[in-house]
Amino acid sequence: MKLSNIEKQVVANMHGLPLDKQQSVLEFSLFLKSIAQDAVQQNKPQKRQAGLGKGTFWMSDGFDGSLPDSFWLGEE
Repeated sequence: MKLSNIEKQVVANMHGLPLDKQQSVLEFSLFLKSIAQDAVQQNKPQKRQAGLGKGTFWMSDGFDGSLPDSFWLGEE
């Protein structure tokens, strides 16, 4: 595996650190990786689920009935 310049810099900087600090850097990098994976997961389209809005609204019995001419002509 070929390392990028940034990865090489991180590795070089870790060489001078005490082991407990190296462990902290490792834990932080794993934390960042999990955040990145969560972000990718959230950006995936979710499957639609039918029936989630069931019962949240209703339509009157005459909803699809014809409207009087006065409605279309703007008369009161």
